[in-house]
Amino acid sequence: MMKKAVAYFFLLAQLIPGTVFAGDYKMVLGKGIEVCEAYLKNLNSFPKAPPMVCERPLNPELKDFQKPEWKALDVGENFALLKNNITDRQIKLSVTQLDVDLDGKLENVLRHEIDTCDPANESLFATPGGREFFVLNEEKTKIDVQKTKKIHLGGRLDIFLYKGQISIDGWGGNLGFKDGVIYVYTIEPYATPPSWHTVHRCDYNYAPSKSQRKS
Repeated sequence: MMKKAVAYFFLLAQLIPGTVFAGDYKMVLGKGIEVCEAYLKNLNSFPKAPPMVCERPLNPELKDFQKPEWKALDVGENFALLKNNITDRQIKLSVTQLDVDLDGKLENVLRHEIDTCDPANESLFATPGGREFFVLNEEKTKIDVQKTKKIHLGGRLDIFLYKGQISIDGWGGNLGFKDGVIYVYTIEPYATPPSWHTVHRCDYNYAPSKSQRKS
C-alpha cells in the first residue's frame, strides 16, 4: 500500500509545473527529538517531489514509519452519523482504529476528506482540499467531542505512526509557497486528566531547490 502511494506521488509530480518542483526541508523546531529528526530524514528522502501541500508520503525504506490502514465507510450503514453533516461537496469517508487516548484500547477514528486538493493551489492549508479526523463512539454513530477536540487541528492533515506512536502532520503557508512549513503534533501522556494531549513537536521550513527557483 505504501509503495503504491509513493508511486502515485511521483506520478503527480510529473504533472505539476516545474516552477513548483522540488525543495528541501530545514528543521526549525524539534532538534534532538527522535521522531522529528527521523521525519526530517523522511521528508528530504524525496528530493524531486513537489511541495508536500496535499500528501506527505513515507519512505518505505524507513521501517519505523507506517500509515494507519483506512477502510472505506459505508454511507448507508452510517447515515445516522452523517445526516447532519453531508454537503454538496465531493467527500471521502474512511475509518481506522487507533489508541488516541493512550489507555491501551483502540478508538474508531473517522477520516473526512474533501477530494479536491490541488498541490498547485498552495494557499494556507490548501483549502478547499481539507482532511480532518474525528473520534467516534464504539458503534460509529456519534462523535466523541472531547477526544476529537484534541486532534481536530484543521487543514489538510494526515496521520502517521512512528514506532507505534501517533503523529499528526500538516502543511501551512502562503501563495507562491512562501513561508511554507510542515508541522507535526504528537499524542503524549499528560500528568493530569484527561491524561493525554497533543504536543507541537516539529516544524520544517520549505525552500525550493536552487535549480527550481524562478529567476
